[in-house]
Amino acid sequence: MNIEETKIFKNWQKYGLISLEDFTQNWEWVNQDPLDETGHLTRSMGLEVTKDMETKVLNENNPMANLPYDKNNLQGKIVRLERKWVPGLDQYYFYKDGKLWSGHIILSKRDHLN
Repeated sequence: MNIEETKIFKNWQKYGLISLEDFTQNWEWVNQDPLDETGHLTRSMGLEVTKDMETKVLNENNPMANLPYDKNNLQGKIVRLERKWVPGLDQYYFYKDGKLWSGHIILSKRDHLN
């Protein structure tokens, strides 16, 4: 299946205005994850969505909502994340440029695009 036909890409394109080229380049980077010495993932890609896009989606999914948003501020972006497994806590932490990342939309090489 081509990336542009997958549910994940279509959602990222719709809610982040992400291009096929940007998604594909970052997906290829994620899939080259070498894993750490214990087999844990070390790379992920995240989607940063603007507050205006969140508001637009809220309005689309809730007929009662009619909140204002800036139509010129809907462009999201893909971020490359360093993924660190913390054994004592049994969880991953995600870092963007060395700082803890608090986004919610994340893909790793173990995720399926459909």
